Amino acid sequence: MGEINTFFRTITPLGQLQFYKEVSKTDDSEFKHHGKLATVSKELFSSWFAWIGIIIFLLLLAYVIGVPIYLAANNIDVLTPVVGSNGNVLNNATPSAEYIFGTDSFGNNMLLLIGVGVGTSLALAIAVTVLCTIIGTTLGIIGGAFSSGAESIFDQFLQVIVKILTFFPLIALFLIIYAQFVSRGNQINFGFIMLIFVISLWIPMYFNVRAQVIRIKNLEYNVASRILGTKRYKIILDYIPKVTPYVIVNIIFLIPSVIIAETSFGAIGFSLSFAAGDVTLGNIIGNQSQLLATSPLTLLFPIIFILIITLSIQMIGYAFQNVFKANR
Repeated sequence: MGEINTFFRTITPLGQLQFYKEVSKTDDSEFKHHGKLATVSKELFSSWFAWIGIIIFLLLLAYVIGVPIYLAANNIDVLTPVVGSNGNVLNNATPSAEYIFGTDSFGNNMLLLIGVGVGTSLALAIAVTVLCTIIGTTLGIIGGAFSSGAESIFDQFLQVIVKILTFFPLIALFLIIYAQFVSRGNQINFGFIMLIFVISLWIPMYFNVRAQVIRIKNLEYNVASRILGTKRYKIILDYIPKVTPYVIVNIIFLIPSVIIAETSFGAIGFSLSFAAGDVTLGNIIGNQSQLLATSPLTLLFPIIFILIITLSIQMIGYAFQNVFKANR
């Protein structure tokens, strides 16, 4: 019971901040021995929290992969309304043996619809996370490495860019770009949504990596390396394994954050076009939000899947945190 309480404290923003503070106190020998992949994997998979999270996530992936295969094999369009025996569209049908999650207000089978929506939202979250990781880690390492002396001009330039971007909340940034984008007759697509998230969400990764590089580069052996004339690129490459734990933790927290953000935007109507065939968890909820009072079940199942995705990934992240803390 204590581990469960600790887990729920850890997945809160304050708990995540506390984790970063604790790990940042670690000395540089932290992962020289215990950071080997075999050791970390062994300790990670000894956690029952990790196993539960992995099993849930794999079952979710099986569902996400299975639904498109089923649709393709049976030549079914996920947005084709379900028609009853009387020839009428089954709008807002309650869950049954035939339609496990019921149908939405358009008569779409929610079991199939959510499967496609989860897949799209996960693909978006993974794409955003990959780009944010590449951009944030690269700029964080370079910015931290050149954060002092005559070479600090690049880091100072980055700081100005970051301050400008952080001045605008994500929703404000989205609305400004959205207004300009749509006013020119464009339609929101996957690339547009991904770009909006990447513009804002690479910054936490950058800050964390930069802070760790600044700490690492001022350690004695790195100072000695510079004095002895070690090539700068070799020193910078040596930072990569040192910041890897922080990058992994950021990745784990970023994936569910993107899904929740996309869902929030979709709920207020800023998402991929449902009518055009793009299905996400966000626009599923957005299309059914007006039926919260009369047909709450149409919103219940998408929300449950958001919780499943978030908790399964966070459980794996919690196990990673324990490994990192244990190997300080």
